[in-house]
Amino acid sequence: MGKILAQPLVDLVIKSKWQIDLVVPVPLSSSRLRTRGYNQAALITSYLAASLDVQHSANCVKRVRDTSTQIEMDVNKRFTNLLDAFYANPATLKKKNILIIDDVITTGATMQNCAKALLEAGAENIYCLSVARAILRHTKHHQGFASNSVLQSL
Repeated sequence: MGKILAQPLVDLVIKSKWQIDLVVPVPLSSSRLRTRGYNQAALITSYLAASLDVQHSANCVKRVRDTSTQIEMDVNKRFTNLLDAFYANPATLKKKNILIIDDVITTGATMQNCAKALLEAGAENIYCLSVARAILRHTKHHQGFASNSVLQSL
């Protein structure tokens, strides 16, 4: 399944002419990884990196604390929930152009906080892609936004 989901991303990166040194998945918390048994984003990134002939690392950025599930959270709570949830190892990231991959993006809170950790560790440029975009609707529980997916152009 990783190959099928990664191929449109491979095409997009090539079309965009991004200079990528390293591809990383958004890390799961240790409890979610134990429950699920795998990181779905890592399945995608391993194929993506091989197709682009660049490095892949599922360990250079880690979740340093478990976070609450964000399904019922509004935009503000999602960003607060993920503050300082990630740590990236500076030894492997200095001056690297990094592509972060997640399966679904809703508000961008996860990607933004993951990117922040990578930049603080010395990464040069951060690119973010996801396979799908969830759309939040205005309800009593959610206040969000909808936008076009990058993949719609493929």
